[in-house]
Amino acid sequence: MSTPKHIEIYDTTLRDGAQAEDVSFSAEDKVRVAQKLDGLGAHFIEGGWPGANPRDIDFFRMIKTVPLKQAKVVAFGSTRRATNAVHHDPVLKSLLDAHTRYVTLFGKSWTLHVTDALGISLIRPEGAGCCGALAHHLSDHDASMGQARTMIDAWWPSIEAGAEAIVITASGCGAMFKDYGFLLRNDRAYAEKAARACALVRDVSEIVAAESGKLAGLIANRPRLEKARVAFQSPCTLQHGMKIRGVVEQILLGAGFDLTMVANGHLCCGSAGTYSILQPVLSKRLLANKVGALEADRPDVIATANIGCLLHVRSGTRIPVRHWIELVAERLG
Repeated sequence: MSTPKHIEIYDTTLRDGAQAEDVSFSAEDKVRVAQKLDGLGAHFIEGGWPGANPRDIDFFRMIKTVPLKQAKVVAFGSTRRATNAVHHDPVLKSLLDAHTRYVTLFGKSWTLHVTDALGISLIRPEGAGCCGALAHHLSDHDASMGQARTMIDAWWPSIEAGAEAIVITASGCGAMFKDYGFLLRNDRAYAEKAARACALVRDVSEIVAAESGKLAGLIANRPRLEKARVAFQSPCTLQHGMKIRGVVEQILLGAGFDLTMVANGHLCCGSAGTYSILQPVLSKRLLANKVGALEADRPDVIATANIGCLLHVRSGTRIPVRHWIELVAERLG
């Protein structure tokens, strides 16, 4: 008899939900929403990015005095900037100043490790948020387009300054970004900007592949790999949405990995944005088929190019599942 799984709810309404167009929570609003979420049974409530603005600073100060039944408030932020010492980094300081028991940190060091080695300069745009794909999947057009405009506004200073590409590490987001020009074609204020921005969107595999010669030179003297058999799961958003096929596979081969055979690689893993939530039975069937195909040739690791696929496939296998850029970064040492 199997042991029932315990599921805890991590709610991001106070951060992701605040990124929709015409949504502006005051600190008092955020406190009231947190109380409602607590009453609904949320276990963790992501309160926002402390230090990002006075409103969020006030929220974390105010919520300390509000009794919650079970929910724990979480501060959200990034790892330190590469140029800052840990004890001098303002983002980490703001997280500590929030005095929450739990903190969610995000970091994307694997990509930077590879691009730095290849001599590519990446700039993280200030004010960037969600790409809008989730709201788009749920037919919330207004929220999705609000998030799209926010992203374009965040990119625009870099585009005007001559950025050569907008580099995406999650193909699900990349496919959404590629559609901005079409989705905002009737928006007088954003149509031209959206067309210009989406023309610059590149999956990180395209950037790395363009420097394949340099990458090969960097890896040439690295020790031979052990446990180098990789099963690559090509996300639908990469191969069908962005029309990128075979590029990641060639990068992995060039980096010294052996690719295993994966039958029916064109089929979906079952994640598909919100599909795994709205159609769980069909999603699990697709997952079982995909995991069976990925495991068949006995790989040491499964690699993919989208966070949704990564988490979904990981739930169905004991084989490690990673983003392919992590593997390349490790090869560079």
